[in-house]
Amino acid sequence: MASLKNRRLENVTTMGIESVLIPVSWQLNGVSAALLPQGLQCTIARSDTGLWTVTLPAGFPSTSAVLVDRQVIGAKGGGAVPGIQVEAYGTPASGTFGVRVMTQGTTTLIDPAASTTVRINCLLIAAAAGTRSRSA
Repeated sequence: MASLKNRRLENVTTMGIESVLIPVSWQLNGVSAALLPQGLQCTIARSDTGLWTVTLPAGFPSTSAVLVDRQVIGAKGGGAVPGIQVEAYGTPASGTFGVRVMTQGTTTLIDPAASTTVRINCLLIAAAAGTRSRSA
């Protein structure tokens, strides 16, 4: 499994608050556990059809936003699946958020098989340590 511990994290300032961007990703694997999870000791678990829960390490409860997208390698949408759409839900500031995986253009939740090679890519925006107050 690849590690992010030797990679540089980017500091950014959003709305006057110094933040850090944290990448999290995994490959969908049908109804089984995520394949190739990456992202600063996050726990990634399938909770139901098309629903994934990401739990952040205790050190990142200040997450303010999650950007999520998918990367499909091979046939569009994995061949039999006409297209895939993803969205984040929940309250990332709680330390946990969810990702819904759906057939594009619908609200039908789906579990693409590992053979379709669909990766979920998230970018978390969290307040950097010790910068919870506004920067000057």
